[in-house]
Amino acid sequence: MDLPIALVRADVQLRGIRGDLRLGLCLAATGVVAALLAGVLAPADPAALGPAGQALQPPSASHPLGTDPLGRDVWSRVLHGGRISLLVGWSTMALAAVMGTAVGLAAGLGPRRLQRGLTWLVDLFLAFPGVYLVLLLVAVSRPSLGLLIAVLAVSSWMDVARLVRIEAIALRDREFIVAARGLGVGGWAVAWRHVLPNVLPTVVVAGALRIGQAILLESFLSYLGLGPQEPLVTWGAMIAQGRANLLDGWWLTAFPGAAIALTVLAYNLIADGLRSRLLPGGEQGR
Repeated sequence: MDLPIALVRADVQLRGIRGDLRLGLCLAATGVVAALLAGVLAPADPAALGPAGQALQPPSASHPLGTDPLGRDVWSRVLHGGRISLLVGWSTMALAAVMGTAVGLAAGLGPRRLQRGLTWLVDLFLAFPGVYLVLLLVAVSRPSLGLLIAVLAVSSWMDVARLVRIEAIALRDREFIVAARGLGVGGWAVAWRHVLPNVLPTVVVAGALRIGQAILLESFLSYLGLGPQEPLVTWGAMIAQGRANLLDGWWLTAFPGAAIALTVLAYNLIADGLRSRLLPGGEQGR
């Protein structure tokens, strides 16, 4: 009697996992398409000042998300802000994944001294609060998009490195690794051909999480005025600009805030779904 019940519960849980993954992919794909087609979908230049009579207009047929105090179309600004957020999120993920994977493989498979040194370096970076590191590096330089991406990548590769190191250590004594070494295959060749393909699922899941985290952190820094500057449009800067009109212009903060929330939710759902499907024991870890 217990086995059929367990199978039914597992099937229901698996369907829920796949549903979460599909929902996340749909939301993420919608955001990517909207960002890529922002120049077509946006009815106005996001930086162009509108007529005085259009300042701080609520959502309407002509302006679906309203206008800001300078008469700029909020819908156009949200679309173009998505370009910046997704660029930051994906670029940060790519750089962090490459850095973390390289360091993790070296820390798990390299000479003992190199392993100790890299492990100590990872622990040192993890011990320092990432937000403070980002604020420090951004505050001492002129805010720019390239600097922001680099700083976010430098402050987020450690988790990837730690996960890859753990996987590499678990794999280095497996039969196929020992056999490859016995055939004279070099250390980096073993890491590239045999270990890396086995740790890629972990990197993919960690990378999906990095995208959402990077978008959140970029929005936070832009809200503080430390992100990309005008004429570039960011969701965090839009929220900051709408603080003075929270009562008479709720749409100035509500719509970019909703865009941030939905985008981060999408990539968290993707990461959760991929973890359940790609990693051993992922369903139990939900």
